[in-house]
Amino acid sequence: MTQAVEGYIAVPPDSLEPGAKFVRQFIYLIGQPNGIMQSVCVEGIITCDPATGNPLKPITYAQGESIVKLLKRNTEDRKVIIDRLPALVKGIQYPNGITTQNLKDAGRQRVSIVFQAVAPAVADTLLSIIKKIDGVALAASTTIPVTNNKTLRIESMTFSVKAGAAAAAFATFTLRINPTGVALIGTQSELRVDLGNTAATIGAADKITIPFPDGFEVKSPQQIGISAAAQAITNVLSVSLNGFEY
Repeated sequence: MTQAVEGYIAVPPDSLEPGAKFVRQFIYLIGQPNGIMQSVCVEGIITCDPATGNPLKPITYAQGESIVKLLKRNTEDRKVIIDRLPALVKGIQYPNGITTQNLKDAGRQRVSIVFQAVAPAVADTLLSIIKKIDGVALAASTTIPVTNNKTLRIESMTFSVKAGAAAAAFATFTLRINPTGVALIGTQSELRVDLGNTAATIGAADKITIPFPDGFEVKSPQQIGISAAAQAITNVLSVSLNGFEY
């Protein structure tokens, strides 16, 4: 089994180029006599160019550096041929290992987009929504941009309507996403939700929560708008989009 690390090339051992000399030395430095890689931390000197096998100026690595850092620092963007990573025995807890992080968790920030107020109009109208990043509220707006160079992953949406008068309340919510700019009332609809109740009682309410197990993603520079139409401006509307940006 071969494996690529940080985008570098891995090839079967029977087609290794001269750089294998470097690889074997590298594995020997961080390995154990039995061939099982016990640690990814080394304190030693790598002296061979991975492309030619020629000696390099000695480079000393500090104890505690990861295998990925070693590869990147020593090769300076040259392609490295990785030999087989040693097999580990199942059930044995080794003292060291390589940690990984999903790309979606890099630079992750909690995001919520909310609205809670009486309906602004009977006709379909954009709501003045507020984006919160890690609990910090930004200015209310009818169009919310995704943070530059990030992706917004919405994990759930909640909509509700509550009667503010003794009349059956209903409302229609529309999620609008403009892929190139500001979200407007005419921007394409991505989701529509109709809510209502039949009780002509003040405080009668209806709500729905829509989960997205794999996430509903909106990427920069796209912008989000939410519009609502209600049978009366006494209705109290509530919207909450919850997720994170990465």
